[in-house]
Amino acid sequence: MPITDECHTMCLETATQLQGSERRLGMARLVKSLGTGGQRRAAPACGWSRDTIRLGMQALTSGFRGQDPVSGRGRKRAEEHLPHFLTDIRDLVDGPSQPDPTCATTRRLTRVRAAAVRRQLLTTKGSTEADLPTEETLRVTRHTLGYSPRRGQQSRPHTTSPDTDAMCDAFSPGHAEAAQEETVLRVSMDAKATGVMGPFSRGGPSRVEVHALDHDVCPEDTRTPCGLSCPDHHENALFLTSSVVTSAGMVDGLCAVWLRVHERFPHVTTLLLKQDKGPENQSRRTQFRPSMAACAATPHRTIHVAASPPSPRKYHPIERVGGVLENSWHGSVLDSVDMVLNLASKMTWNGQHPVVTLVKKTSQTGVKLTQKAMAVFEQRFQRLLHLPKWFVKLSPVSS
Repeated sequence: MPITDECHTMCLETATQLQGSERRLGMARLVKSLGTGGQRRAAPACGWSRDTIRLGMQALTSGFRGQDPVSGRGRKRAEEHLPHFLTDIRDLVDGPSQPDPTCATTRRLTRVRAAAVRRQLLTTKGSTEADLPTEETLRVTRHTLGYSPRRGQQSRPHTTSPDTDAMCDAFSPGHAEAAQEETVLRVSMDAKATGVMGPFSRGGPSRVEVHALDHDVCPEDTRTPCGLSCPDHHENALFLTSSVVTSAGMVDGLCAVWLRVHERFPHVTTLLLKQDKGPENQSRRTQFRPSMAACAATPHRTIHVAASPPSPRKYHPIERVGGVLENSWHGSVLDSVDMVLNLASKMTWNGQHPVVTLVKKTSQTGVKLTQKAMAVFEQRFQRLLHLPKWFVKLSPVSS
């Protein structure tokens, strides 16, 4: 069968559109349709290789389509033709390296640059210029081995304020003595992170299959837990509010807890309030001073406000209670207020459940008082001379 112009055009289009084994099979089918001597005539006419046609004929006859070794093509990696390449780089880089002092990554920090590694391979490891790859290849190889080109540094010391030592000296003995006094009730107070409500995943295990979203976008509602803990009696109270946490709201919670438990502690005349001097409960805040003055208005009740010095959160009792609350929420979908209240009330701290209250009152923000009005409330505050912002005493109102 002669090769016509139409057949020639079809052969070229087939070879252009197909690739790999499919291209070879197409060439074999066209050659087979030409009959005897098809390979000899198609090879010069279409510019095909006789070896390629034979591979296609073998695949067409046997039915086995061989896969092209594409991954084996190209230039080999440097460590394949240099047996000691990776070992030499580790010897040069690992010595002046160190772990990350902040423990933010498992990679080791090294000061040796790629250019210095290449020079040392030439001078100390006996490598030749023709064998070594470029600096960019050395840089990629160093990164693959787990080294980052950053200058190592010593661990940074914890920065403390000038008053930290004085705060610790005044804080620790006072709490140690208060724990032995029957007339003093210690209370730890703080607000926790706002929890979003909706079909969102909070992580953690669950005993049942739960379907949730992995991004808390556009929450249906929010609840901020404000907690109070009595570490000497292992009792806790949680107030869940949808409003912004303010000093007035936190003091309202303190007053509510005291009204509920004061009959059980008739001998208590002093409340020692431990807090972390956050933005919502600083003793200089506008709402904090009138709220605390109103809370201490009952006769024979003295309130000592002691802001804890900078320290790990595990030393703050209410912080540990907040961690247990977070664990009770993990693995569940907080899609309703009832679910939030149910899980919060079921958590246990030293074998006891907390008293959970849903606050519907909206706290007002932006409350301002004149300097004259603030001076009236400030007269009730007795501040420690050398730490006026951290330790405050409110004496009972004289009858």
